[in-house]
Amino acid sequence: MSHFSHSSKSRLSRRRVLIAAGGLAAATALLPLPAMAHRQKLTFTDVRYNGDEQLLEISHRIHLDDAQDAMAIEGITDAPDLTGLRARALFALYVEDQFSIKTAGGPIALELLGAQIEGHYIYVYQQAEMLSAPASPLLIKCEILRALYAGQTNHVNIELGDSVKTLTFSKNDGSKHAG
Repeated sequence: MSHFSHSSKSRLSRRRVLIAAGGLAAATALLPLPAMAHRQKLTFTDVRYNGDEQLLEISHRIHLDDAQDAMAIEGITDAPDLTGLRARALFALYVEDQFSIKTAGGPIALELLGAQIEGHYIYVYQQAEMLSAPASPLLIKCEILRALYAGQTNHVNIELGDSVKTLTFSKNDGSKHAG
């Protein structure tokens, strides 16, 4: 015969449930939280002089979701999808219009090479043939996605020889001098 009455068993069972639930809550609290916050709106541009090839090389890295949404919002593409060649080309043309480099002698003519998707990013490539690294100071304009997203920030790294300079564009920044 059992030493516990039905009500004692019921209380004991409730305690076990509460203890188990408390243990589960404690264990869950120790786990990393899923990213519930919005991802920051960032682009990264690298400007690098390649002396061996005598080229100023520019690569832009933009989060694919941001780029796709922007193209659809602007009505440049019918849907938020940049996987097709035509859509990527249209996005590359958009980036070409939003980014420029000038020297004291005037604008540097950048040749658009194309765009490709890798993972969660779309990369847009440009270049300019130059016998030597451009002379300082450079005037950089980087408006990529900034008219569409209030919190958009664009980072531009300029590597000319041993010197690396980073410019950050946000809010209502205009063009900036590097060097």
